[in-house]
Amino acid sequence: MGDAAMTSRRKRISLIAGAAAVAVLATVGAINNQDVSAVPPSADSPLFEGLPKTTVVEVLENPKAQANVAIWPAEETTGRNALWQGMVINFTQCRQMLTVYLEWQATGVARELPPLELPANPAGDVVRDAKVVDTSYREVIASGDPAQVSKLLLAESGCGAWVPARAGDTQGLVVADVVAKAAANA
Repeated sequence: MGDAAMTSRRKRISLIAGAAAVAVLATVGAINNQDVSAVPPSADSPLFEGLPKTTVVEVLENPKAQANVAIWPAEETTGRNALWQGMVINFTQCRQMLTVYLEWQATGVARELPPLELPANPAGDVVRDAKVVDTSYREVIASGDPAQVSKLLLAESGCGAWVPARAGDTQGLVVADVVAKAAANA
């Protein structure tokens, strides 16, 4: 290899090395400036112990759930963690209520909700709040009126308005869509 070729090769290597160094420094800078408390917990976090793993993964990946948590300041870890846990509980129970409603419509018989699943390491008031919601769901079922379940799942401020009817299907129907269709066909 001649001197000119060797010089050209060194320049290319130097440019590539320089670009790589800039990229590494930029990445390290971004990591150091990142507020790690704002990073969502992993599905394996002790925060989710006791909750259904597949629903945990789904909620962590759900864009609306991420947006809900993003409203909380990063330093409000208890509130953020309680919201993550609460949304997992909410997704689970909302779909359970949907199942109760659809079966009730089809058979005329209301079945009982499964036991409430709670986190082993609760954040904030999540357990108290979940128990209040669970009690109200059970009371609605005990009313003997499937229209009350429908009303609950169709409420603008309720879970049916945003929880996907099928796990992980953020582009598909939400629980309220399914309830509205079932009520229209009843």
